[in-house]
Amino acid sequence: MADKFLIVDGYSILNRAYYGVPFLSNKEGFPTNGIYGFYGILLRILDDQKPTHLAVAFDVHEPTFRHKRYADYKGTRKPMPEDLKRQVPMLKQLLADSGIPILTLPGYEADDLIGSVSRMARLAGMETLMLSGDRDLFQLVSDRSCLCIPRTRNKVTVTEYYREAEFTEEYGVTPEEFIAVKALMGDTSDNIPGVPHVGEKTAINLIKQFHSLDGLYMGLEEVSSARIRSLLAENKEQAYLSYELAKIDCFAPLEFDLEQARFETLYTPEAYGDFKKLQIFSLLKRFPDAVKKAYEEHQDGTVPGEIQPSSATKFPGKTVIGLTGGVGSGKSTILAMLKAEYGALILEADRIAEEMMQPGGPSYGKLTELLGREILKDDGSIDRSLMSRKVFADPDLLQQVNLIVHPDTLDEVRRRIRNAEEKLIVYESAIPEEACFDELTDAVLYVYASEETRLERLFFGRGYSFEKTESIMRRQLSEAEFRRICDAEVNNNGSEEEARLSLAAAMERLRKEAGAG
Repeated sequence: MADKFLIVDGYSILNRAYYGVPFLSNKEGFPTNGIYGFYGILLRILDDQKPTHLAVAFDVHEPTFRHKRYADYKGTRKPMPEDLKRQVPMLKQLLADSGIPILTLPGYEADDLIGSVSRMARLAGMETLMLSGDRDLFQLVSDRSCLCIPRTRNKVTVTEYYREAEFTEEYGVTPEEFIAVKALMGDTSDNIPGVPHVGEKTAINLIKQFHSLDGLYMGLEEVSSARIRSLLAENKEQAYLSYELAKIDCFAPLEFDLEQARFETLYTPEAYGDFKKLQIFSLLKRFPDAVKKAYEEHQDGTVPGEIQPSSATKFPGKTVIGLTGGVGSGKSTILAMLKAEYGALILEADRIAEEMMQPGGPSYGKLTELLGREILKDDGSIDRSLMSRKVFADPDLLQQVNLIVHPDTLDEVRRRIRNAEEKLIVYESAIPEEACFDELTDAVLYVYASEETRLERLFFGRGYSFEKTESIMRRQLSEAEFRRICDAEVNNNGSEEEARLSLAAAMERLRKEAGAG
């Protein structure tokens, strides 16, 4: 099997993670959501693709050759949020402590380094994977170079893979031709001017017909639209400038030995110390016992992020158990048992979020200001169905709504846990990442039911149509993803009595292994 080199676009993935994960921090207030999301995306592709080599490329904050060619290049970029900026050095420390090479080069962007290393790896006979959210890298894909783009679908992060065949099928141009498309349409995020009033659709159609900028301008009279012909003629110099700015330099003078990036593991004692300092507990669980032991045996000041071990729960005097599982798994049945038989206070993330959006709730005014009063019913309450249709049709709007509702919900969950008289609190959510189980819970309980059982409960028990049932099932986390984050499992695939016995066994396991109960 040929070696496989994974090159990560550091800032692109960190930025996506920061905006995609609700605010998280450790007890000292250090923000961690960007790092948490970065590793979530990275671990998925490591598990899926199993690369033999790994490196992460970062931009250097100084002018590049593109700025020298065009002073306003990236001139519209907003400054990095302070909470995100604080996480960058820690992320680089984590990567270094795992032995992952960090690639930077003054005067060049991460895209140029990714292109150059990708070229070097292909020449060495390797397959290359480029992990980024930046479409500029489409120009680098081939049958041996794959662009991996993380996207959010139905609140779950998935990775789309583009080799040359997939890209050409979707866009109708070759990867090399895509540079000319960018030159014509421009790029507002990088402040590449392009040709005024030429959008992506027009640019693609022109390059499908003429295949290059040279071909387009040589055959300009063949362009059917007189208006487009005139715009192209008037902005020829700007189009060629934009081409120079958009084209990735795959020959950056980077001194780098590919074998420096031979990948073995992320799980080193040094990285374990870093994650302990950050208090990202779901990632700590992934470390092998031998690594944890090695860390504990070397508490001599040489391990970054040294923290004395503690058996204390996250909320003193209380134990908080996160409960999760797919729709149709019967979580409500298990919650009722936990309340009746274990005296637990039950907190359900969805219900609390709904309360936050009611009149008088902290999210209500912010949502009506964002979405307009047309989302309100006659009684002044928010019409959830109308709001959902409006929000889910616009990913940017959905993100803004999440940035309002999620923090308010989490603040209310924290308040209820702190003020609870009960010693055992069960916090339920079908989406553990959004619910911040890492921060708020001491252990996670997974309610399992087979796909067949869940389908039956949704189709027959709730009366959902077959199409709706299948749609709901597709949006759920997989069993493997649920099991990866859980500490114990309740099998709710059979009778209520069988579920009760499974719950008792799971609670006993939590008491022994996680100190719950």
